[in-house]
Formats: sequence, C-alpha cells, structure tokens
Amino acid sequence: IKGNDYHLKDLIYTIKNIKRLRKKRKLYVLINNNTKNISLQYIIELKKEFKPIIVGNNYIGTKESSDFIERFKLPNTKEIIKIPKKHQKNITINSDIIVNPSFNQYINGIDLYLEKALE
Repeated sequence: IKGNDYHLKDLIYTIKNIKRLRKKRKLYVLINNNTKNISLQYIIELKKEFKPIIVGNNYIGTKESSDFIERFKLPNTKEIIKIPKKHQKNITINSDIIVNPSFNQYINGIDLYLEKALE
C-alpha cells in the first residue's frame, strides 16, 4: 500500500475498535458508478480485514501496482538486478447486493444504496 497507507491503517484501526461492529461483525461498503480508483485499495484492504458486504454496482477499475519486476544484466558483468516497475492492474469488485437505482429514485433523493444496506 502506498500513498494513503497511513490513512488506511488509521481507518482499519478505528473500525476494529468500534464495539458494535466487533459484536455484530457486519460492515457494509457502498460502491457505485462514482467510486474512484483511489478507493480501490481501501476496499481491497477492508475485504481482507473484515469481509464486508459490498452493496452497489459491480466495479471494474485499475490501480497502480509495482508487483512486476524487470530484470537487467549490468553491462560488462554477470550481475543481474531486479527493478520493480509500476503498471496499471485491472481490478474487479463484485457486489454482494446489486443495486440499480432508477432515475425517479435519484431525482427524489432516495438513496437506494443505503436503503439496501440497512435492510
């Protein structure tokens, strides 16, 4: 995890210390078409830590990754060095509860994502 690592660890620590959540063990993550790629790392880590219920649309996006290693042989030597290369990695997050709000619900201020999570 890079960049927002501090904030992510703080979020996970905070969630772990919510008494009600520790008892019920239910965490909902709401995603929709406005979910940004930067949120992916948070969602991935939350899935690892808490196995939350994902509510919303299935999400396909990309995240920056440096798990690709490129090898180079140094000139005039037998030494090989390995350098991590950043690249985009495709990520899919499948929702546990699919939500498809209608236009009328949207314009009438009905938050179908939240309503489904609260059912």
